[in-house]
Amino acid sequence: MIAKSTRLGKINIIWGQKNSRYPYCNSIYVKDKTRTLIDPAAGLETLQCLANERIVRVVNSHYLFDHIRYNYLFKNACIQVHEYDKDAMSDVFKFAEKYGALRIQGEFWIRNLIRILNREKEIPDNDESFTYDRSFYSSIGKVSATYSDGDVLSLGSESIEIMHIPGHADSMCCFYFPSVLLCYVSDYNVLAEWGPWYGGEDSDIQELVESAEKIKSIIADYFVTAHDPVVLERKDFIKYLSGFLATIEERHDRILQLIGDGLDFSEISNYGLFYKKKFLSHPWVRVWETMMLIKHLEYLKLFQFIPAAYQTKVSQQ
Repeated sequence: MIAKSTRLGKINIIWGQKNSRYPYCNSIYVKDKTRTLIDPAAGLETLQCLANERIVRVVNSHYLFDHIRYNYLFKNACIQVHEYDKDAMSDVFKFAEKYGALRIQGEFWIRNLIRILNREKEIPDNDESFTYDRSFYSSIGKVSATYSDGDVLSLGSESIEIMHIPGHADSMCCFYFPSVLLCYVSDYNVLAEWGPWYGGEDSDIQELVESAEKIKSIIADYFVTAHDPVVLERKDFIKYLSGFLATIEERHDRILQLIGDGLDFSEISNYGLFYKKKFLSHPWVRVWETMMLIKHLEYLKLFQFIPAAYQTKVSQQ
């Protein structure tokens, strides 16, 4: 299925498959002198077609699966990532570590994952298939250049202004297109019922909230997120952003209620606070569910509820 797109001047917003839900996201293609593609994960068929468009540059807003997935299709393009992602994007072990797997699943699990990915035989299609699907990891190890906060990418008549908005990931950035007053804010998915995600080792709840304030300061008339399949006018984006952030406090309250009910860490991590319980048997979902619980407990300074094996040096002090 080929995703639909919306065009604003030379900027084409390619809406992701399955209503832009994970593991797909909206991609942005700028057809200018330097043909540039942002977050190539809208869908395989669509991006295979674009691979024939002589894309010069691919830019990732951050390193997570659903933003880098189809980088590998663009073999002749300059793959550009935030400077904080250079290590994670160069090596599967470092990628998995940054994504939270070292703390939650341990080194053996990551080494075994790498062994499975390196096998020549086909990986079985089962409930854990995306964990071992090579297409999710095929873009790792293919980085050409980095960018930093405040950089401006000149594409010809168009340009992209970059603003660092950490929290969801320490590297996440938004991309502002001054020619059309449009800002791509990546994973500030304000229409999604699920709410904010901060399940990586590098995620930070306080930074995510502070970055939302930075986004409000951008002089943009229109906003596009990674997983909402619509262009939002400024007033609507700001309105929905408040509800998006309010989910964090709702989760705080729910965790405190469960602690008050006498549940321990293991019981809460199996409760299905963030993901549905039926998905918690999946290795990566287990990582993200547990990491998000830890991030809340760290934010609330309830370090005593975090098992020693999961505590960081900061929380042990």
